[in-house]
Formats: sequence, C-alpha cells, structure tokens
Amino acid sequence: FWDGQNEHFTSQGIFLLTVIIGFISTNIIYIFSNLQMNYAQRFFYPSFVLIYISSSLSLGNLHWNKKGVLKAEKIVQYLAIVFIFFSLLTVNVNYETDLRWAREYSITMDETRIKLGNILNEYESYNLTFVSQDAGAVPYYSEWTHIDLFGLTDKTIAKNTITVFDYIEQKNPHLIILTSADGKTPYPAPENIPLISFIQENDFVQIAVLNSYPQDYIIYLDSHVEIFFELKADINKIQ
Repeated sequence: FWDGQNEHFTSQGIFLLTVIIGFISTNIIYIFSNLQMNYAQRFFYPSFVLIYISSSLSLGNLHWNKKGVLKAEKIVQYLAIVFIFFSLLTVNVNYETDLRWAREYSITMDETRIKLGNILNEYESYNLTFVSQDAGAVPYYSEWTHIDLFGLTDKTIAKNTITVFDYIEQKNPHLIILTSADGKTPYPAPENIPLISFIQENDFVQIAVLNSYPQDYIIYLDSHVEIFFELKADINKIQ
C-alpha cells in the first residue's frame, strides 16, 4: 500500500484508495445523506466516475499466476470488483427517488425561487438587504445585498455563529426569508433563532408564504420600507 523506501503510494495503494472512496461515497454518504444536499445526484456523479475507472482497472489487471493460485493483490482486486458492482446496484435502487426529488425541486426553482429573485430585482435600485438560508437563485437574480444565514458566502457568519444576531442588527435587513415545513411556523433550527428574535423585536410583517419544494418560504418585510405595499403585492403574485 505504501512504498516506504521511495515514500509514495504504490499503484495498488492508489487503486485501493479509489475503490474505498467510491464505495464509502455510494453506499454510506450517498445513501444516508439528505436528499436536498444530494439532489440530482450532484454528490454521487464524481463517485460514479471513480467506480467505473476502478472497475475497468480491476478487470484489465486480473490474471492467474503460473501455479493457478491467486496472489494477495489479485484477491484484493476481486473483492474490489464485488464492492464496485454492489455500489452500482445500491445506486440504481435509489436512483428513481433522486430523480423524482430533482424534478420537483427544479419545477419550484423556476416557479418560485427565480420568480422571486426577478421580482426583487425590480426594486434593486432601492439598495435593500435581505436575509435567507439559500445562497443561490434568489440572491443571484435579485442583485440585492444578501446575508447568507448558512455562511456559505458570508465569512462573518461562517466563523462567528454566536454573534449572528448582532451582525444581523448591524446589517439591518429589510426583508427576511425563513423556511418552514408547514407554511405556518419557521423551522426551529439554530440558524433561524437569531432571525426570529430580530423579527419579533422590530416592525416586521409576514407578507407571503411561498410553496417551494422541499420546504415553504415565509417572507417577512420591514413595515417601514418605502415600497412596502408594492413589494408585498408583487411577491404575492407568485402564488
């Protein structure tokens, strides 16, 4: 596995690492990961490529020695092939569920998230700020100043989760989007708590609930915003 003399991985070691990574990815991480994180198999496809590469390497290198006894490395390759084809079987069993999830997600992407982003973009000149958990379509199409609650695009939140409430107060957002399972109450997730407190302590009004698979969007707007009624009316046109 490791060539101590030359201090590098052997070819068998590299091969084994490829197989192990692919096997763990497809049979453990892929199967037990949240569908939202893995929709359309975006996590799996790189692993899928590794599986096929390692399977072709295995089939291409298998051979019997002169005595008809399998060497240890060949036994490993046979076991690797078993792991590889088991991985392919596992993935195909779960494939239909992923495709169904991806279809619903893509539909609401067009009908909800992109539409919402385009509506907000009509008010981009007002230099408003909004907060949400999604760092994708809505911030992109709106071109508003965006506070990413997950911290994927915000270094302050990513590294200082304890001070999120103070940070939000400092940024003073005008619109807040929270996710919900029932369209009535926001998820009691840790990242939502600062926003819920901020909403309660300031003059925010719930203006809309948008159905957006796999969760709903509850939208709150600062009642003192100059374009409060126009923005509220436009957002509710999405329904």
